[in-house]
Amino acid sequence: MPQVVGPRRCSRNHRLPLLFLLAGALSPLACVGEGSPSSSTGGGDATGAEFYPPSEFQDVFELTEETFNALVKPAIDITGGRVFHVLHLYYGKNVKGKENEFKKSVDMRPKIVQAAKKLRSSAVMVSGVDVSDLSMEEFLAKEGIEMSGSPTVVIFTPEGDREIFEDKPSNLAQYMTEKIKKYVSDDLTKYMPLLAPKQKTYKSFKKDKSLPRVVMILEAKKKSKKKEQLYDAISNLSVHYHGRLSFGYSKHRKIAKTFGANELPALFLIPAGMKFDSARPYTGTFAYRPLKTWLAQYLGGESQVPSALPPTKSIEFIPEINSNECLQKYCVSRGGICTMILLPQTLPEGEREYYLESMKLVRRALADKLGLTSLNAIHFVSLDSLKYSDWLEINFGLPAAEYARAIVWYPKKQAWSQYVGRFNAPEVSKWITLASKGKATAEPINVSEVKALEAHGEMDSSEDACSSLNDPLPDAVLPDSFKERMKTKKRGPKSKPSPPKMENYNSNRLPRPRSKAGKSFTLDSKIFKENVIDSPSHWLVWFQNEEPSEEKAAAWTKSARSLKGMVQFGVVAPEKRESLMEEFSIPADDEGESQIRLFPAKHLWAEGAESKLEESSWLDSQLESEELTKKALSLLSDSTGIFMIDSRDQSKSLESWMQSKPQAPRMVLFPSKDLEEPPFLMKALMVEFGNIIEFGVAMNSDVAFSKSLQIQKFPSIVIFAPQAPPGPDGKVQIGLIPYMGHVSFNAIAIYLESNIRVAPPQEATKDVKDEL
Repeated sequence: MPQVVGPRRCSRNHRLPLLFLLAGALSPLACVGEGSPSSSTGGGDATGAEFYPPSEFQDVFELTEETFNALVKPAIDITGGRVFHVLHLYYGKNVKGKENEFKKSVDMRPKIVQAAKKLRSSAVMVSGVDVSDLSMEEFLAKEGIEMSGSPTVVIFTPEGDREIFEDKPSNLAQYMTEKIKKYVSDDLTKYMPLLAPKQKTYKSFKKDKSLPRVVMILEAKKKSKKKEQLYDAISNLSVHYHGRLSFGYSKHRKIAKTFGANELPALFLIPAGMKFDSARPYTGTFAYRPLKTWLAQYLGGESQVPSALPPTKSIEFIPEINSNECLQKYCVSRGGICTMILLPQTLPEGEREYYLESMKLVRRALADKLGLTSLNAIHFVSLDSLKYSDWLEINFGLPAAEYARAIVWYPKKQAWSQYVGRFNAPEVSKWITLASKGKATAEPINVSEVKALEAHGEMDSSEDACSSLNDPLPDAVLPDSFKERMKTKKRGPKSKPSPPKMENYNSNRLPRPRSKAGKSFTLDSKIFKENVIDSPSHWLVWFQNEEPSEEKAAAWTKSARSLKGMVQFGVVAPEKRESLMEEFSIPADDEGESQIRLFPAKHLWAEGAESKLEESSWLDSQLESEELTKKALSLLSDSTGIFMIDSRDQSKSLESWMQSKPQAPRMVLFPSKDLEEPPFLMKALMVEFGNIIEFGVAMNSDVAFSKSLQIQKFPSIVIFAPQAPPGPDGKVQIGLIPYMGHVSFNAIAIYLESNIRVAPPQEATKDVKDEL
């Protein structure tokens, strides 16, 4: 069997092109921008920006001399809170004489990224500084940081003390966690005094109202994960908000009773200038980030604003929509769904930041749960709900309100859904996950088409920041693809020429629905030939001779949706019926009763037939949903061309199939249960793409064999494609590419059309059609 290499994945906006010429020549499989000459930075070099780019899903900031002075020296993070700083001093350029230092820096990087991910929820900021530039090395020397000639990790305390971390980088996160615990416990009186009745510390804490006070109440003896989690979070926050909040903790029953804490552990905040009886209980998750955003609403003291900041991480960027252009660019034109957080301008600044921070936490949760591909189909924006109250009421029926709300808008479906519940990250992320899968309760918008964004009836004419944005947009999050970028090679003068540019040149092809449901398309003479006659699909076309009743229209639409795109449905309006039929020489029904005409795919043509139009026929079918659906599915009864992997020995059967035609790409379904015949999905894909890619189905669910191919969930679809031309031994190396999208006809068809290109026919080539 040809060697299988995989799975291979590409970063988010780098498609995996399986490039084919009509002549059958195959180009190597590669990730555009990852190892391709066009994206090379030359000879495996990496600049500082490429080590920790803000667009990628990792948490290390890149510091310059300016941002070092603004953040490390005053011991603050980008929000102005007190933190420990962890600096990875690395050599980011593979220059002569520093090859070994560069290699060590590259080896250390993934461990620093992992540590930063774990330390993100703590009073620690992890950053990188490129010291391959002599001026930066000289600057650090002036600060008392001498480079030993190897990449180094330096730790700075809030007091400015520093130490070289000499342990394994993989132990960095645990070391910092323990260091903060000891830092606080060594000076509890300063950061988090123990409170007990009748003690001076408690009386002093109760009397001093100059700052907001935070009281944590724990069980006296009982150990629990929640108790440990809360204590660790508050220890870190007592450092982060030192001088802005006063912290204390207690295990005494009388103090618990004072605050009315019936269930422990518990947390309370007393605003500045108020007594204990004005305490506000915390009802969210006992974790660092939710607690941090909640407490940020009540900060006292003076804030420390950094004089310079590193670029904002894409995962943290939620744009505020301030014009119709911005709305179109961030929400409408990108597809997917748009999550709007509606924040009235009357909200206090701290509360507004709390809600925005909560949505950033939601994005993080979705990135971990759904993956970056799905995350980038869920767009997050904020909107001033008072300024644009008229627009919200006209389109969504939402009245003005002086509190925060969240809605999901489906621009393509012209529908929306509102979140109802507690505004915390876990609950909101669950709701958005359901909304992204079409499982949240949605309702149509109030108008036929969403009106342009206006502020109280007037278009916003101010200069819009969206107008200067490049693609990808600042909130597009990319995978951390450092390893792939390090493998890039400089394109020399003897490099092979790029393959000819492939493109989908069918300009009038109707777009597929970006949902699992099918759709009925409105047809006219301009698009009829390319979409119905020249396409490989089965088509049922309703030539209406009069305005249909609501019942008939609903039955047609229901049938079209239930076929999920596997058979295409189209409608010719009554006023266009005669002219279109005349133009394409479509004869009327002899009995004049049928309005539905079948345009079958090629495998149903009679022997010797030359066109779909020639083989089309009127159906003796009523406009009833069940009858239409049954007729449409009967068109997909043929399994010819789909390879059914033998259930007795799937490995041997797959090997035999691969060897029969090793250079052909293949798409294989591994089901979640045993099958008697290929599902309609695979039959429909065979009809649509069978002349370009071969299809196979594992008829039995062999979990052990599937997992040997690194398939972890079922049903799953995998693409096998040649990695390169045959070697000297005649064998072809096969790449295994997992299909990561939704297992539905429209989603798979869009994926194939986006990743398979067919060269346009040359003038000398006759009878060649673009099948995509």
